[in-house]
Amino acid sequence: MSQHGKHRTARDPIAIMEGLLDDVAEQAVEDHAPTADNIRWSREVGEKVARVLARMERRSSRRMADQVVPSVGVSPEVAALDRESLLARLDILNRDNYVQFLNQDLRGLSDDELRRMLAHALTVKEG
Repeated sequence: MSQHGKHRTARDPIAIMEGLLDDVAEQAVEDHAPTADNIRWSREVGEKVARVLARMERRSSRRMADQVVPSVGVSPEVAALDRESLLARLDILNRDNYVQFLNQDLRGLSDDELRRMLAHALTVKEG
């Protein structure tokens, strides 16, 4: 106890150091004056980020366009197939050039997506 009768607890030294580092970082930000190199680098990074985001957006929209529409009816025969059978049937259709898939990694698709894809591929083959 201190001389005034209050019990003081020691603060965590790590918390004290983190507080000091936060204060120093805030002060450094306030005191910083960007140079021409800083500004150029910042613009280059911003342009690179914009290009990457645009590429990701194009891929995402392409994936959305590539999805088989749910309106394709799945026959009971196709609905009864297991995953390996679905993949095998789709592979045969692809190898025989009846259909071509933009998404070559069919294993990443769900069973439902594979069933709809096969149903759609079979309508294309018959049509």
